[in-house]
Amino acid sequence: MRAIGLVAAAFLLVGHVQVFDFVCDDAFISFRYAANLVEHGELVFNVGERVEGYSNFLWTVAMALLLWLDLDPVPGSQVAGLAASLGTLAVTAAFHRRLDRPGSRRTSGWDALAPLLLASSSAFACWTSGGLETALFTLLLTLASMTLWAARHDGETRAAGWGGVWAGLAALARPEGVLFAAAATLWSLIGARRGPDREASNAASLRFIAAFGAVYAPYFVWRWIYYGWFFPNTFYAKSSGLELWWPGALYVLDFLVQSQHLVVLMAIGAWLRPIDDRRDARITGFALIVTLAFALHVARVGGDFMALHRYLVPLLPLLALAAVRGARALSRRVLAARSPRAPLLLRSAAAVFAAALLAQAVFVARDTLVPRIEFGIDSVGLLRRYSDQWTLAGRWFADHAPADASLAITAAGAIPYYSGLTTIDILGLTDEWIAHSVPPSILRAGHTRQAPDAYLLERGVDYLVYHPNIAETPPKPVRRRWGDMGFRWRTVALSDQPPLWIGFWEQESLGDRN
Repeated sequence: MRAIGLVAAAFLLVGHVQVFDFVCDDAFISFRYAANLVEHGELVFNVGERVEGYSNFLWTVAMALLLWLDLDPVPGSQVAGLAASLGTLAVTAAFHRRLDRPGSRRTSGWDALAPLLLASSSAFACWTSGGLETALFTLLLTLASMTLWAARHDGETRAAGWGGVWAGLAALARPEGVLFAAAATLWSLIGARRGPDREASNAASLRFIAAFGAVYAPYFVWRWIYYGWFFPNTFYAKSSGLELWWPGALYVLDFLVQSQHLVVLMAIGAWLRPIDDRRDARITGFALIVTLAFALHVARVGGDFMALHRYLVPLLPLLALAAVRGARALSRRVLAARSPRAPLLLRSAAAVFAAALLAQAVFVARDTLVPRIEFGIDSVGLLRRYSDQWTLAGRWFADHAPADASLAITAAGAIPYYSGLTTIDILGLTDEWIAHSVPPSILRAGHTRQAPDAYLLERGVDYLVYHPNIAETPPKPVRRRWGDMGFRWRTVALSDQPPLWIGFWEQESLGDRN
């Protein structure tokens, strides 16, 4: 049953991912860093400028490997994301077997329920695609959680070392890996104080910390030496003194609403399990500690501007495991009543639950594939449209702009990647001066800073694009003040069918260099 369930989950996930099938503009930032590493030996956005404008080192290096193998990172990132998520399904099933039958290799149909829950999740499927590191980060955190659990509760002390390795690699994939390591260590130390074998538990915790440090510390030192800062430039660009707790809290709340079936089953399990059965309580406690740490962090930074909770997707495997334990506790309680209708009741409840999950997935997909901005969050349909249109714009600049020209833009992904032009990210994600010197002034996650006009003039920018204004008719001039500073408004056709035009400001003297 477990094998059949895993195969079903895999097919469900593949089909679910195809519903979204996109690569967001932010992914092209990593692709550009990877391209410069392969072509120029520098892990930079602009050659000669050491700025850490990415927050996914391990993923960026993986994209560089694809480019070194002469593979396109756009489809390559999607294939890598799918492979990572399929791996997460398998690891989650193995994790449940450890929870349910420690030390046994015997499988059960229950092992496949958590993978099926993941495959039915729109957020999990969406960010399996997207071109970003979310799926890899989720896989690494799930591996770290399983091995740390084995060390802490199954007596496999040496497994704590592997847990630290996986957590260290997760921290190389995303900075929140450090947050996970801290939360996992806290959980382990609390359990050690309450458990009968404190010495072994403390030894496992020390192994975990030491292995994590052995992986992460050399990278941290290299990053500090190479870029000159303790944290990525994106951290400084996105940090602000602005009040972002409210949109951040709404972001977390929306995630919990979409994951309410998992939360409810977790609560049922916590209520129904007998006092002397500690394993289910411990996995629920672990899931809650990690979830609380991530939720507070994400709420503090204001959430995200992209739909379907990519920052919280890595929590889904732990939440799904805790939910399965709750579902199993509920089924046992129903069967214990010894009613002849109990099996039929359970099958009916399972069918209704499956139908509700399917309906939710269909509704969420249809809703988010409509191109729009709602409450400051770009839908997946809008992200996909941006990526397609900005790819056309980037290729136009590559074909028509002088090789030594530069541009300033807020969408620092596909257009800089395909154009190859020196680029100033107006929002400061890849620009050190903006991230550290411009005060925050915008109440939107990841978009709190904007380069002043004087800085763009000082840098001698040739094209001022700002947010790429692409329409079916030639766009009218925006920010008309640039017309008095040596720039002219220009519109060009990117395609005929359908008609797409882009407008931007261009240095009046640029024609002399063509």
